[in-house]
Amino acid sequence: MRVNAVVNVLLALVLTPFAMTPTTSPSSVALSDVIARAVQIETGSFPLAGHRGPQRVDVQSLGVVTDAPSVLIRDVETGVPLMQRGEEIKRPIASITKLMTALVLLEDYTWNWEDAATVKQEDVTVGGRWYYRFNDALNMEDLFTMMLVASGNNETHALVREVGATQEEFVAKMNRKAEQIGMQNATFGDPIGLDPHNAATAQDVMVLLNEALQHEEIASRVAHGSVHVVSGIGNVYDVEGTNELFHSFLNQSPYKVVGGKTGSLDEAGYCLTTRIERDGHLVDVVVLGASQPEARFSDAKDLVSWAFDVFSWERDL
Repeated sequence: MRVNAVVNVLLALVLTPFAMTPTTSPSSVALSDVIARAVQIETGSFPLAGHRGPQRVDVQSLGVVTDAPSVLIRDVETGVPLMQRGEEIKRPIASITKLMTALVLLEDYTWNWEDAATVKQEDVTVGGRWYYRFNDALNMEDLFTMMLVASGNNETHALVREVGATQEEFVAKMNRKAEQIGMQNATFGDPIGLDPHNAATAQDVMVLLNEALQHEEIASRVAHGSVHVVSGIGNVYDVEGTNELFHSFLNQSPYKVVGGKTGSLDEAGYCLTTRIERDGHLVDVVVLGASQPEARFSDAKDLVSWAFDVFSWERDL
């Protein structure tokens, strides 16, 4: 929380005329109301009257300290941001890029899940891992799932090749898609996330997450923390995913990890976007630029815990 900003808002609200009605004196302004207004301005959380959305019940809390410089948590139903910091700063997003890659594959190309596909030597990229035997009989669904859950770089390259696209053509479609869905500051340079020019604000990433989760083909895959693949010749591969929140309290009652995507790159730090459900209420979280692998998950856990402690989802009557 930017303390100086809060102090300035508090002083402004108490001392300036617009903070009072003509019949209200400065001494009669409730301190709790002033604090609540200051926190709303600083965190960007303005509940919408009449909506079954988040209403702040703890006006004293000024938010949480995060490792990452850019964070955003938002109520999905109303779009109300519950806390935001550095959300307007454009940063590299690393493998979060693969959510856009999945959208373009689904919407701009024609292919079948059962189509035979394999990872060839030409698909091997920086950071790519071999999860199965070379030239094993896989299909497009296997590669698509591995791309999203295990963040497979080789699989992503293979998918783009299998649909007959050049990287330049595919990236052009990614940037066009970003404009279409409202990612106002996003740019893409490759389908994998290795290019630091794959960059966006936390606000843009939240738009991407929301768009991606509207597609069942994506949502059903990122809802799992591991991959189970059986190849065409019967080889079985069990691969752990990259989203460690599936092994945290955020995936234990009353919480549930709905889905998300991780990313990491020297230029990007450690990144995460995820959707969490509790008691029927959904929140989206974006963490960009964390300094350590675990820090992105710690930030997300702290943000979600804070949000459900500080806000209530009762209808404002």
